[in-house]
Amino acid sequence: MRKPKCNISFEKRNIADTDQRKQLKEIVYKVVSGVLNDSCSQIVSQKIKESGLNGFEVNVIFTDDDSIREINKEYRNIDRSTDVLSFPINDFMYGDGEIDIFNSNEETQNLMLGDIIISVPTMKKQADEYGHGKDRECAFLVCHGMLHLLGYDHMNEEDEKQMFKHADDILNSIGFIR
Repeated sequence: MRKPKCNISFEKRNIADTDQRKQLKEIVYKVVSGVLNDSCSQIVSQKIKESGLNGFEVNVIFTDDDSIREINKEYRNIDRSTDVLSFPINDFMYGDGEIDIFNSNEETQNLMLGDIIISVPTMKKQADEYGHGKDRECAFLVCHGMLHLLGYDHMNEEDEKQMFKHADDILNSIGFIR
């Protein structure tokens, strides 16, 4: 399978300087590839091949606390900022589901997975709180968002254990060890 297409944007001009933007982009590509090469996405990946599509596409948006709070309020009716939001396009459950070619990018022939929105200030704050680097925290948030796009969730204890196990395994395998 081809390298996934990642559309990465920075909503606010002062969210990150040039070097930080480059570093965040590298993390996104590494993590998205790690998730898509993991067993958690194996079934969907196989179905992509069978459907004749080229691969996957995801949008990652880095923003601030005010913007993510507005989005959280509008789409989830929760009036507070958060670290990451995911908006899947497909109806996958646990890395499986039907592939709808209408959810693909006509130009690239990639299945569009959806959007991941990350608050940079919250990411930095959590990295300090959890005692690990900002790179590791960014990697975790991207991984968490990707798992949501693939239909994983943490609404109950069993699902939460499964989702966080996938995240730990993926992050460890690509060098973002806690």
